[in-house]
Amino acid sequence: MRNSYGAAEDSSARQVPEESSSACDVEDDANQRIEQLLKQQMAVNQLGRLLGSTLDLTELCRIAHREIEKIVGFTNLGISTYDAANQQIRALFIVADGEFVDVSQLPSIPLEPGTGPQSRAITTQLPDIVDDMEVDRARVKTYLNVKTRDPRRTRSILTVPMVVGDQVVGTMQMQSYEPGLYSTVDIPLLTGIANQFALALQNAMLYGQIEQELADRKRSEWQRGLLNRILTVFQIENDDGMYSRVLALLVEATASRCGVFGYVVSGGDLVCPALTCARHEVEVGAGQTLRLSGGWRRLLGETGEARGTVFNDRCIKLPVGGMVFERSLVVPLMQGAETIGILAVANRDGDYEGEQIELMDVIAAQISPVLAARLQRDREQQAREAALEALGEREAQYRMLYAANPVPMWVYDLESYRFLDVNEAAEAQYGYTRAEFLRMRLHDIRPTEELARLEENLHQQRISFETSGPWRHRKKSGEIILVEISSHTMQWQDRAAVVVQARDVTARVHAERALAASERKFRDLAEQLPGLIVILDETGVRYVNERGAAMLGRTVEEVLSPAFDYVPFVAPHSQNVGSSVLNAEDDAAEDETYEVTVSVPAGQKLTLWIASKRIEYEDRDALLIVATDVTEARRLEEQLRQAQKMEALGVLAGGIAH
Repeated sequence: MRNSYGAAEDSSARQVPEESSSACDVEDDANQRIEQLLKQQMAVNQLGRLLGSTLDLTELCRIAHREIEKIVGFTNLGISTYDAANQQIRALFIVADGEFVDVSQLPSIPLEPGTGPQSRAITTQLPDIVDDMEVDRARVKTYLNVKTRDPRRTRSILTVPMVVGDQVVGTMQMQSYEPGLYSTVDIPLLTGIANQFALALQNAMLYGQIEQELADRKRSEWQRGLLNRILTVFQIENDDGMYSRVLALLVEATASRCGVFGYVVSGGDLVCPALTCARHEVEVGAGQTLRLSGGWRRLLGETGEARGTVFNDRCIKLPVGGMVFERSLVVPLMQGAETIGILAVANRDGDYEGEQIELMDVIAAQISPVLAARLQRDREQQAREAALEALGEREAQYRMLYAANPVPMWVYDLESYRFLDVNEAAEAQYGYTRAEFLRMRLHDIRPTEELARLEENLHQQRISFETSGPWRHRKKSGEIILVEISSHTMQWQDRAAVVVQARDVTARVHAERALAASERKFRDLAEQLPGLIVILDETGVRYVNERGAAMLGRTVEEVLSPAFDYVPFVAPHSQNVGSSVLNAEDDAAEDETYEVTVSVPAGQKLTLWIASKRIEYEDRDALLIVATDVTEARRLEEQLRQAQKMEALGVLAGGIAH
């Protein structure tokens, strides 16, 4: 039978109207049909408005379920998305016997043209009706079984594709336990519903992609900034205060209340120049260290041999001032297969998540080799201290400023380009011993493809002090690193020479390249989108995609011009808050959707469906606007309403004439 909107309900049989030849019955049927059509159109329009009010995927499904239930009166409904690139169909939302089904564990099913109703609807882009699934079941290769309260098997199915433009983005499907329930009469209503949901789904997914790109970019910038601060501390701090400063940065970045930063000494004990816990008021004072016996390894799990970040959700009591880790992240600092230290943070108010674990892994990977070089330097420095006492003041100063400098340094002959001296940091960074360095030339630490550039640089007229780079250097292991060079000329044992500092900037350059790639990816994505994307801040339009500018009948330069009037694109309630769309007194929501009509230079008017969100863009508060041209859709809706009115009048006139 059909509900008040004229759609088929899940029942054992359809009601067949009794034949009547009277004019009154014909007129009643026509009036009922008109009323059904109007109700359907109003319901579909209402659904479209409600779906356009949010970009949250879960909320879209809840709205769709609630409103479709009013329109169709279903008990079994399924909505699936379609990944055209991988040809996979995945359940997005299922209601079976009036109950929600958890689809999170359901597998995707492959597109199999000519088999199941979903595959047929997707490949043909046409609605598909199965009168009896018992007959059609043999054609289906992959079947997704969902447990329901009713043990009966599905008999009749109506499937319509969800289409945006010329692309199928999914399907909407109604099922019944009764055979032959659906007919072509049901197709227009469900198709209208499906297309409304498809547009909302596409907008939500598109908005989610852009939002994720912006979030990834912001996280990358934040991680890069934190890493640079930590590496800077390593480079400029020459005492144990470095450990406390690094630990303070990491504790703050992970919103933790406790932390430990220590290194392993001979014998296996952990020396902690930095250990702090706000709750228990434990903190290492200036010039002090704490020494923990081998039991500290339980922080790295049961075996104590973890190579990546370990999450401990059990309480661990440290033998220091009653300090307790209620839950913690601990990452080993490795040199090859050897643990040379640990970084630990603990007692965060909430749970530690993937973002904090990723951060710990990134920080550990970057500072482990730096710490290894520092510890190696410290060990060797301790061995040299006895000899330094016998040296003169000038030799001692040289050792402190050059040989023990944590930055790799060397001196080379200005004529032969041979190494005359190197410091310990250079040996640690490049893997060569001092004796090996003294048998080498500058060319020997450069890859082959860098030699021509090196020769050109060496033959240029030198100034007393130079900074250049980044240069590509090759370690003894064959690994290529990027370095920045600072150099100045000097006299070394009565010969012209150059002293060089070589800072490893590989991590920084890679981070900058990753950020640049992320920015290019965002712009490439924006330029490929068919709609309008605009980013506004208090100075005006900061970005517009080329297709969006063309949609407005303008060039990108015209839209970016200060003369461009962007106010018509802002939510109506925000247009009167002053010269800035980001006025602090504006109480608009973070996410908004609305529809506006704007004029283009050709004299036409465009109807735009707009989704806006407040974001941070290039360190400023900004407004992201994503606009879709729905002018044609609104025109077709108006034509459809007129056609339905004319159809209804025609049926009524025919009934009266009869």
